[in-house]
Amino acid sequence: MPSIKSSTPFQLYRKLALAGDGVAAATITSNLTITSAYEEIIQLNPSTGNRVVTLPTVANGAKKGEIHIIRNVGSTYSLTINKPASTTLCTLAPNEFCIVVHNGTAWSTAAQPVGSNSLATGSFYKSVEQTANGSAQTLAHGLGTTPSMAWAVISGYTSAAFTLVPGAHDATNLTFTGTNGIKYFAFALK
Repeated sequence: MPSIKSSTPFQLYRKLALAGDGVAAATITSNLTITSAYEEIIQLNPSTGNRVVTLPTVANGAKKGEIHIIRNVGSTYSLTINKPASTTLCTLAPNEFCIVVHNGTAWSTAAQPVGSNSLATGSFYKSVEQTANGSAQTLAHGLGTTPSMAWAVISGYTSAAFTLVPGAHDATNLTFTGTNGIKYFAFALK
């Protein structure tokens, strides 16, 4: 096997592999400090009370370009999303979400809940695992409108070279074309 030699270090800003299917889901019964090992999409139910979710520090692995989409999937209580120094970035009522991103020094919000832009029930789609066949595949998302954001997460592949390309998403379907045999999950936000 050939090796790569370089005297210049390089950095990888994105995770090479996600655990599970790209979404971490949990019911929490106390405050939570997440780590950089958490998946990029985090769905939390605060269960029996308001909870505080604290983002990781640089010392605990937070990296430039790290991103998390955090959603409150509970029905009654709120989630307060805090920087490591206990500074509040946003508060999520039930069915709201925010996107947080790390710039190499600190966390900020790339999107936070605001009135009618908040994520409502039925505004998130996750497919069952798909197997690409080399042709465009359409997946009915049921959102009733063209998604504001759609993406796919590779969950398995058998060859070293593969592609997964989004097509033209519409109010009914997501479209992806992938190398024959790769497996993936598709996601969309209304």
